[in-house]
Amino acid sequence: MGIAFSLVRDSVFGPDNIRAMGAAFEKACQTLRNGGRLIAKDVIAKRIVALAQEGERVISPLRIMG
Repeated sequence: MGIAFSLVRDSVFGPDNIRAMGAAFEKACQTLRNGGRLIAKDVIAKRIVALAQEGERVISPLRIMG
């Protein structure tokens, strides 16, 4: 929870946004070989938060990786 909290501590997201961000994270991690390394998951999480902070509400794995 420490990493996740530090990524969003300066932002406010509603429950629907948080669920969408979690789903996007899970989908993106599924595309990684062997579940991915922690560093890859950290990059994915940061990208999802950045997209959400920009107002993106539908976040696809291709958009995260793009």
